[in-house]
Amino acid sequence: MVSQLRGDEPSLELGDSGEGVQELQFRLYRLGYYRDFPDGTYNMLTENAVRELQSSLGHDNTGEVTRESWEGIVYWEQQRGLDYQYHSASDALSQLRYDLEHPEPAGDPNLSPDGQWRWDGSEWVAANGTAIAAAADAHAGEVSPDGHWRWDGANWIATAGEAHATQSSGDGHVGQLSSDGYWRWNGADWEVA
Repeated sequence: MVSQLRGDEPSLELGDSGEGVQELQFRLYRLGYYRDFPDGTYNMLTENAVRELQSSLGHDNTGEVTRESWEGIVYWEQQRGLDYQYHSASDALSQLRYDLEHPEPAGDPNLSPDGQWRWDGSEWVAANGTAIAAAADAHAGEVSPDGHWRWDGANWIATAGEAHATQSSGDGHVGQLSSDGYWRWNGADWEVA
């Protein structure tokens, strides 16, 4: 579903207040123009955000919201893959409040530290979706950012210093995690933790 105008978006200006202003502020907030929590009061912060939006679209930056301003908001939402799907501004603000109070963990926990590989539950695939085997030869010999692992084209193996330490430790360290926490020693090989 793509954001569209409903046809009842209000014209707004400095001094206005209410649900129409809340919706405006929420939508401008998601686009990065309004930088405060929406409060439903069309104040100078709101007017400056509208002027910034209007300038980004090449429109006269009057600071007053017209149909052209709402069309610009929809345009930028479509460009950024955002969808305004709320029944009311209060629903949108409730969701925003929840999102701010419960932020998602930074990054993808299934993504390698360098961002190039994603663990799909059974194998590493390139972050763009191609299987690791397709790109393995291109990365053969590559060393992990922490310097402890080298990609041999099929598996991550310990670099020379780590391999020697591992061989001399024998089975006494079965279950030991690597220093980066991504690998576990099973007594014979390093496996994904």
